[in-house]
Amino acid sequence: MDSTLLTVLDRMFKMDYAGADAGLLSLPPSNARAYFQGLVAVNRYNDLGDTAALYRSRKIWEALIESLDQKNPSPHEVLYSALTNFQLSYVYGVLGEKLHAARVGRQAAILAGQVSDQVEAQAALALYQYYKAGMFHALAWMPFVTADQKGPLRDLAAAIPQSRYLKEVLQTSLLWLYYDAARYDDGLVLINAFLSRYPANRLYRQVKADFLFRKKVYADAESLQLTLATEYAPLRQGQIGDKCLPIGYLSAVGNLAKIAAAQGDQNRLSKQLAIWEAPVFKPVQPWLAPSLRREVSALSK
Repeated sequence: MDSTLLTVLDRMFKMDYAGADAGLLSLPPSNARAYFQGLVAVNRYNDLGDTAALYRSRKIWEALIESLDQKNPSPHEVLYSALTNFQLSYVYGVLGEKLHAARVGRQAAILAGQVSDQVEAQAALALYQYYKAGMFHALAWMPFVTADQKGPLRDLAAAIPQSRYLKEVLQTSLLWLYYDAARYDDGLVLINAFLSRYPANRLYRQVKADFLFRKKVYADAESLQLTLATEYAPLRQGQIGDKCLPIGYLSAVGNLAKIAAAQGDQNRLSKQLAIWEAPVFKPVQPWLAPSLRREVSALSK
């Protein structure tokens, strides 16, 4: 399966989701095939706003977890169960099922601890510990309460390059931790290395634009967001699929509004806010990143 999985990932990063799906269907049914089918579907949602793909990933992964629920699972099955639960936690979060997301995230950490000799499990545990430390940060003054985020971040960065199949997938989480820590140059090194191999990848170009904005490289950030808005614009006319929401397009619009505000350009800001607040896009707003919604809403006040 090795060469097929590598080809599938290559197609996924090239945004050839149909080709990635076809490659997986050429494999016999297995835990790995199901896991990567869900991964391709989630990437399709993140890129194209295809909500049907998001629900498909949920169905695939829930079925995989059910099939792995055995009395004596092998270490291989425990690893896939842990990784799948982590992915499901993300899907439940997107769908607004916060308690469900927290529950399966905790279960994923327990399972990952049972196979902590695997680098993917190490990365997942480090990510879990990082966010757990963040939750306890306000209570760090209390005895026996620690809120160390540097250690988990270091462990995550060390584990990711060792993964043969999930390096780039796990790397996305690392990028956002660098973003939160204002380690923009460290993040851009990873982003640029990925884009040197997959220059058309819209998701990574979005992330790069966010990093450049935080570095106040406004001209380059704006250029990227304008290009992304143009590429995502066909979704407004339903040219990609009826199940697709213009999430990528509105994200670019919102970020262009932030750039205009940072530069003090009221005309450009008003133009982007008029698009952002258009009634036709109101049903799409709940699907956008909460942080982006808050930041753009603050600009319109």
